[in-house]
Amino acid sequence: MLELLLLTGCIETGGVVASKSDTTTTDSTYTPYYTPSTTDTDGDLDDDGYTPEDGDCDDDNVLVSPAREEDPEDNLDNDCDGRTDEVWAGVTAAMMDTEGVSDLVTLDTLGEELDSVRVGGDCMPNFLAAYGSGWVASGAVMMPGAGVDEVAVPVVMHIDEEGDCTPLAEFSDPDEYPYGVYGVATTPDGRIFATTVGALHEIDLAGSLSTVAEWVCNLDDPDVHEAAVTGLVWDLKTGTLGLFDYFGGFATWDETTGLNLLLKGDIEYPAITTFTGTVKDGGDFFAPGVDTVTGDYGLYRFDRDGAAWELGQTWTASDWAPSMLAINSDTGDGYVTANRGAYQTVWRLNVATGVQADFYQTQSGSTRSFAGIISNYDE
Repeated sequence: MLELLLLTGCIETGGVVASKSDTTTTDSTYTPYYTPSTTDTDGDLDDDGYTPEDGDCDDDNVLVSPAREEDPEDNLDNDCDGRTDEVWAGVTAAMMDTEGVSDLVTLDTLGEELDSVRVGGDCMPNFLAAYGSGWVASGAVMMPGAGVDEVAVPVVMHIDEEGDCTPLAEFSDPDEYPYGVYGVATTPDGRIFATTVGALHEIDLAGSLSTVAEWVCNLDDPDVHEAAVTGLVWDLKTGTLGLFDYFGGFATWDETTGLNLLLKGDIEYPAITTFTGTVKDGGDFFAPGVDTVTGDYGLYRFDRDGAAWELGQTWTASDWAPSMLAINSDTGDGYVTANRGAYQTVWRLNVATGVQADFYQTQSGSTRSFAGIISNYDE
């Protein structure tokens, strides 16, 4: 992880925080290197090179801009990513064995196992999102079925820090939910969202379910088809949901403008497929995808201006097949749950070096497999 910027010896002058290293002295009196402009002409009040339109979340403070690194001790959102004093603390990934027994495994910044929570209630989490001290997940729960012992019923569930699982909403009606339920996302104020491929739903802890957006998902008719959304993520900074289309499309949703279909996926000849994705706090959406022509995998960033996916790191299908993605928002490194031969692994994509390597892996021949993964932060 990149070293955090150390801002030492700070003083307050005229309502602006300035470092002693950015000062000049006259007659033993500190004079701040920067003072606010009283006749601003470029929209950048603190002259740090960023305006509010550029993403500066506090244009009266030179210690706050999208170019800053986070100081974990000054009670400021220095890097304007929607978090205050955060330090990346590793990841949590969902695992399930061949008998349907699930665990949530937490790894530290070095890939060492910190904790493993056994999930109760016959719940099998797949997509994962943080929720307070616990989690929200989509997946399945084993329930009694007609004429058989048990059936796997698609649900959105809440899992507390002890592993106790409570199904919140069921998506078993094949007429209403022909694809079941896929990605989930949560907000800091406790809202829960889920996608059923053709619609976006909001769920509360009492089990109340409402549909907040719908689109045409018709895999038999490319002319009318709009999207097949399988992944969701909430961007803390912008208050926007990112919606990842399996066929390479991308959309956003927010409370003000509603659904915005930014790129339509091609169900006949998709250039890439993107099962799920995540956000690097501040508005950059990423997805692990596969090039449908070459079969090679890569980490893609969505370019909003060009309404297209930009390819970053790549690797061949013979190396490992990715599943879910988490990102360290301090460094931009990616962490992908994957299958690698006889191993189940969390793979690290190092942005600075371009190297991909095991961050964590199971024993050879393990009966457990990974699914959803999320980043953890100490704040």
